[in-house]
Amino acid sequence: MNYIEQLRKIGLGNIEKMKVASANQFYYTLLFCCRDNVSGDWLRLIKYYNEERFKNFTDKDLKRMWDIKRGKQVSIDKYR
Repeated sequence: MNYIEQLRKIGLGNIEKMKVASANQFYYTLLFCCRDNVSGDWLRLIKYYNEERFKNFTDKDLKRMWDIKRGKQVSIDKYR
């Protein structure tokens, strides 16, 4: 039984997958999921970003995005 089947078995049936390329020619898959009885409307946003906006993102791009979110990277105008 694969991981997605296991998630579905425990009621996490709304699943959106996002493949992220790494710098070393591999990729990994992020799984966004929610319970079957919960609105999965937000998954459409993930699907949009996956297919349109971030389709060429790599692991370095994602790390940079999370560094900005965590405050590890800030805008250059903060130094003026």
